[in-house]
Amino acid sequence: MKAWHALLLALSLHAVDAENLTLEHRAALQEIRSGLAVHSDADTPETRAHSAKLKELVEAHQPESGDHLLSIISNPADKLNKAAVLLFVKSWESMSAQQIESYCQSALVLKVEARKRYPQGVDAWIGMSYGSMYDFSSWPWHGETYESPLFRTHGTCFLDGDQNGKPYNFYGPQAGVGGIRLKDLALGKHTCSMVLDYDFMHHGKMLKGSMRSRDSEFEIISSSAPNELIAPKDPKVKKLVEESFEFEETIPTPVFNGPLYFSGTNAPVAVKFPDRWDPQMTWKSSSGKQRGVHLPCWKVAQKLPVDLCFKVTILDTKTQERFPCTSIILRKGDVHEYCFLVDDGESFTRGRSGFISIQVILTPSRELALTSLRVSRYYPETITSPVMNAKVVEGD
Repeated sequence: MKAWHALLLALSLHAVDAENLTLEHRAALQEIRSGLAVHSDADTPETRAHSAKLKELVEAHQPESGDHLLSIISNPADKLNKAAVLLFVKSWESMSAQQIESYCQSALVLKVEARKRYPQGVDAWIGMSYGSMYDFSSWPWHGETYESPLFRTHGTCFLDGDQNGKPYNFYGPQAGVGGIRLKDLALGKHTCSMVLDYDFMHHGKMLKGSMRSRDSEFEIISSSAPNELIAPKDPKVKKLVEESFEFEETIPTPVFNGPLYFSGTNAPVAVKFPDRWDPQMTWKSSSGKQRGVHLPCWKVAQKLPVDLCFKVTILDTKTQERFPCTSIILRKGDVHEYCFLVDDGESFTRGRSGFISIQVILTPSRELALTSLRVSRYYPETITSPVMNAKVVEGD
C-alpha cells in the first residue's frame, strides 16, 4: 500500500492519472523498485551491469520512472532511499528541469547548528551550512571533477528576521555559509535561519531555486549561568586523557620489508618517501621566497569518556611568544590524528629559520563546546606538551 501511495505521489508531478499507466510502464516501475531492493555498494562487473540495466529502464520510461524515484527520494525513511538517489544521479541527463529541481529540494540539507541557550558574553557561534543526503555521491561526476561548476549557491544567514552578514557564494553541493556570532547579543529569546539560493545549468538552460531552513529558536541567558557542558575534574579521567593524547614531532616514514612492485609488473620500483620534516604549510613570503613550517602532530588512538575541546597555542620557548593554532574538537569515543596548524604562518616564521624549540598548550574552551552540537561533556583541564621541535623551511 505504501509503495502504491508513493507511486501516486510521483505521478502527480506531471498530473498523470495512475489508471492511465500502460502495463509496460507499470511493469517497468515495479522492475526498477525490485532492482533498487537488491542494490549493492560493491563495485563489481555484476553490480555495474545491474546498475546499467536500471539506468536504461529509467531512461526508457521517463517521466514516470524519474517521478517514481523522486517519490522514494522525498521519503528519507524509505529503505530504498539511498539506492534511488544513486540511480537518479546515474540517470541525470534523462531528467527534466522540473525533476532536477524537485531532486534539489529533497537532496540538499540545510543545517543550522543552534543550542537552546547560551550564556551572555561568551564568544560562541551558531554555524550554518548545507550538504547532501549522501555527501558527494548525491551528485553527478564528470571525470575527476564534479558537475558543481554548473551548480552555484548563495547562502544567507538571518538573525531575528534580518540578514546577518554578507551572502556566501560557492560552487558545489556542500559548504559552510557562515553563521551567527553570539558574544554581543542581548538577553532574551532570538531566532536564526538560513536561505540557500542556487542556480544550475541543465540541458543548456540556467535554472534557479531557493530553500529556507526552519527558524531555530535560542535564548541568551545570564553570564553567571553554570557551565552545563564541562565535565567535573576526575583524577582517573585526567590520567587516561594525558596518557592517551600523544604528541609527536613527526609522523614516521613508512617502512616496507622488501621491494615495492606495481601491479602487473615484475620490476621493482624505486620509491622516494617524503622527508618526515617536510612542511605541512607552505606559502610565498612578501619577498617572493617560498617558505613553510613543520609543526608537531597529535594522536588519540584510545576512545575517551569525555569530549575534547581545546584552543591550541604554540609557545616559542626562547622568546615566550605565543601563536594561536587551529582548534581541536574530538567527540568522546572518537579517535583521530592530525598535525598542529598555526593560524598565521608568516608571523610565526618571521625572523626564524631551521629548528625552533616550542611547546603546545591545549586549553579547554567553553566557546568551542557551545559552538559544536557534537559536544555533551568536555574535558576541563589544560594539557601542555613536552618541549619539542618545529622546523621553518625557506626555499628559493
